[in-house]
Amino acid sequence: MELYPRVKYHRTEDPVIVASAKEEAELGGEWADSPGAFAEDAKHEPEAEPEKNHPEQPRPAAKKAAPVKPATKGRSQWSPAT
Repeated sequence: MELYPRVKYHRTEDPVIVASAKEEAELGGEWADSPGAFAEDAKHEPEAEPEKNHPEQPRPAAKKAAPVKPATKGRSQWSPAT
């Protein structure tokens, strides 16, 4: 079984492909063989609270759709190219 090339994962960086043990060692100790290695950390991070409408910040009014212009009598506004 070949060990290289392989993908290495970091907590905050994009995954990288290493082609040798030397390249892997140059990355440093914060890289893992699986993104699951950081799953335990994700459990401890607080989730962002959804934004709420505060009483002092009213919800914006809904916009009305623009009226549709009817086609001209006897002929549509669109005609195929000839």
